[in-house]
Amino acid sequence: MKISLPVAISARLFIFDWNGTLQDDALKIFACVAGTVSHFDGTPPSYEEWRGGKVRGNWLALYHESGVPTTVGPAELQPVYDRIHASLPDAAVFPDAVSTLRTLKSLGATCVLVSGCPKEILEAEVARHGLADLFDQVVPYVRLKAQAFLRLVAERGLPLEQILAVGDMVDDAEAARQTGIRAVLCPRGFNTREAIEAALPRLPNTRVIETLADLLTV
Repeated sequence: MKISLPVAISARLFIFDWNGTLQDDALKIFACVAGTVSHFDGTPPSYEEWRGGKVRGNWLALYHESGVPTTVGPAELQPVYDRIHASLPDAAVFPDAVSTLRTLKSLGATCVLVSGCPKEILEAEVARHGLADLFDQVVPYVRLKAQAFLRLVAERGLPLEQILAVGDMVDDAEAARQTGIRAVLCPRGFNTREAIEAALPRLPNTRVIETLADLLTV
């Protein structure tokens, strides 16, 4: 079934990010990071500083920049992080996540989930929120999103203008730009609106929306 305008610029394939885009977990992840930094006598950034540009792939550098001794590595950091994570309540999905996905699926869209989460964690979280039937494909433990996007483009065989990446971070839009597809960012997760807007001049492929429900009116 072909999607009619104005649904997300008539895209047919939606590539969704998980953390901070569908699952409202930025504050929980920050609490884990800040708690781990404090455990090793460092000084964590504020939540807004963290979302403003300190969330990045090289997470070990953030710990060391925050005062955690450079002699402390992943083997020492991870158990502390995991203990804090287990002590906090489970994160919810954003209120508009399920309804938006269901609407897109009802219109004939293909929805794919691409995330850096390990396979077991991602599948468990997707199932916990009752979303398993809404994704045509789940791609876990992605370290380089641009490569994952390129593989999906090749596998699906759709024109680039019919593919849309949906995320919450500048990195999501940058991966889409490198792939040649468009991106929509919803600044409720791991990057602030200010950080996203500052990057827009180099990301002409990107639009900003307030909520996921806005995908249905873009």
